[in-house]
Amino acid sequence: MKIYKKILFLLMLSACANPLPPSGGPPDTTPPEVIYTEPANGIANWQGKTILLKFSKYMNKMSVIENLSISPVAKMKYSWSGKEIEIEFEEPLDTNTTYALVLGTDYTDIRNNKPQQSFSLIFSTGPYIDSGSISGKLYDVKPEGAFIFAYKLNNKIPDTINPKTTEPDYRVQVGSSGNFKIPALKDGKYRIFAVLDKFKDGIYNEGIDRFGSAVFDVDVLNSRSPAVLIKLGPTIDSQRPMLYEAEAVSSQRVIAYFSEPIDTLSLNKSLFSITDSSGMKKEEEPKAVYLKPDDSKAIEIILANNLDNQKKYKLLIENTMDYKIRDTAGNPLNDSANFAYFIANNDKENLLPSLYKLPFRDSSNNINPAMSLKIIFNTAIENTEIEKNIVLRQINEEKSIQCEILWQSSNILEIIPKQKLKQDAWHRLVIKIDSVKSLLGTYLKDSTYILNFKTADYRNYGAVSGRISNPSSCDGNYVVMLKSKRGKEELKTMASADGLWNFDEVEPGEWTIQVFCDENGDQNYGYGNAFPFRFAEKFYIFENTIIVKPRWKVEGVVLNIE
Repeated sequence: MKIYKKILFLLMLSACANPLPPSGGPPDTTPPEVIYTEPANGIANWQGKTILLKFSKYMNKMSVIENLSISPVAKMKYSWSGKEIEIEFEEPLDTNTTYALVLGTDYTDIRNNKPQQSFSLIFSTGPYIDSGSISGKLYDVKPEGAFIFAYKLNNKIPDTINPKTTEPDYRVQVGSSGNFKIPALKDGKYRIFAVLDKFKDGIYNEGIDRFGSAVFDVDVLNSRSPAVLIKLGPTIDSQRPMLYEAEAVSSQRVIAYFSEPIDTLSLNKSLFSITDSSGMKKEEEPKAVYLKPDDSKAIEIILANNLDNQKKYKLLIENTMDYKIRDTAGNPLNDSANFAYFIANNDKENLLPSLYKLPFRDSSNNINPAMSLKIIFNTAIENTEIEKNIVLRQINEEKSIQCEILWQSSNILEIIPKQKLKQDAWHRLVIKIDSVKSLLGTYLKDSTYILNFKTADYRNYGAVSGRISNPSSCDGNYVVMLKSKRGKEELKTMASADGLWNFDEVEPGEWTIQVFCDENGDQNYGYGNAFPFRFAEKFYIFENTIIVKPRWKVEGVVLNIE
């Protein structure tokens, strides 16, 4: 009898967990939904303390709780019974206030099925239901799970609102369509943000959450408001890079390790200095500094002289007004983490130069005739001889093609043809490798390197052109973008002052058009800023498809902008 009671007790305990239906049969793909609420949706003069939601299926309980929110904010606690969740308010609700209990789209049933749309329960503690709302669309490859934050601006200084520290007055989650609606609003002015709130803590965590601002503050008047369109921007990296280690790998080569990927174009050898630990002896300026090809967080430093064996040295990197070491997000080196100590290594350098990366494989096809050819070496190279020994020509043509040779850094060589290459033609790049010598005095083993490639044939491509109806409506220039419906390809051009725009060499296929007002002149879309606040740049999305046919010009496309 005792054994029976213990077994029964264990069975009762197991029933408290997320229950699972019997196995077998076709997989369950039906989306869950709320099928009953208490109180009813839209009730006024509600004075209760608990809300009941009943689902159509057994739910993943934690995912439901994580996706529940209420506006205005109120503290809640939860209890479950089968397919029902009871929500209890821990504090009295405000009087004469309309509340919106919102269940987002990121919750699942026990089979990991997500709902088709979010759910809202509207109720009022007073005699009236505020019926204002703000509707719109969030544009992103995957908008599902992002939140729309709304802050009431009435009786507030708008620019003091900081989403990094202050929870919004209203918050709704976006579904897979990107459409959203913030219900139960009083007439007034609201500031709108989109936040991919990873911690679901109701604030914007810069460097973790993705963010986008609306392009204007929204006025709700007589319960009506204009539609709001928002683009969700990438995560902002505001962390400054830090130098955390230095290592001598030979008597003339030191590697510096950083916390963030470093921008090659920000490197300047004049910012680097090496002294012995006493600070009395300072080495000469390095011969070269360059990004380590296989590690974007490491910089190699080639020294002019050998280090003293087993001596302790200090590497110091000091930014100036004119030059700054930056990470790939543009953040300058942290001034409080710009030095590291290391022990000298007297080993002789044995690193032989080699071609680390080429612009494409040998015998590649469909190469853009206007592209430059970038070659990356594994170490710093003396550039005086190699520049004389680079030849680019069209195959079966004796005359070489004139090129400009640029060194992006001590190990990155860029070959830029002075005129566009002939289309649909084979070309050959020849480098006499035995002329390649590293700054450390070592040579490449091979004698000659040959890279053959065929340029693309754009003669079968089409063109698209048109005008913007109201070019003076932008405090800057309008940028027009063609987006391929087949893949990620995107073409971009700036409209003229009178609104004219044109795309040549457009691959045949289906395209859509987007336009934004480039207020800061960087030709990239600005998603706005949370604090200090800045609106996003105005943008327009035209849903009509542009069909580009081979050798056809699509002309006279009018983009109507209000």
